Amino acid sequence: MKSLKLFTKNVYLLTSGDLTAQIAVMRNNEISNNVKVLGSNKHLLWVEPDTEHKHNQDFTVLLVPEASDGAALELMELTQSISSALSIRYSIRLHPRMKIGGLNQELIEKFRRIRVSTNPDLQTDIKNAQACAYRSSAAAIQAMQYGLLPIF
Repeated sequence: MKSLKLFTKNVYLLTSGDLTAQIAVMRNNEISNNVKVLGSNKHLLWVEPDTEHKHNQDFTVLLVPEASDGAALELMELTQSISSALSIRYSIRLHPRMKIGGLNQELIEKFRRIRVSTNPDLQTDIKNAQACAYRSSAAAIQAMQYGLLPIF
């Protein structure tokens, strides 16, 4: 923030969110035209309202495990053990290479709090979540790109 006094009309402060921009402008009002918010606000990316998922206001964590049954079960067991007292919704998106049939039924029976996603595209799952838990997944990169909080 000390460097704000050095700003000229050709220097811009690029921030990741509105709060950072507001703080900068409060410190030096003269730079208000030179502060640009470039952060990803996922709620502005979706024009159509979500009518299919009525509880979209609840905090939902999207789980994106690696492409193996063991990785999916491990991530779900970890989630179940650390979050039993939290009122958070969970949705798991299995890797497209995984067979959803038998594993899906096993997951539903074992982890009642974690919904197995059947959405055909990743964007729908991202749209309905506020955070993304992962260990090693390209889907997590895309989720972060759309503004989801990453949980490693």
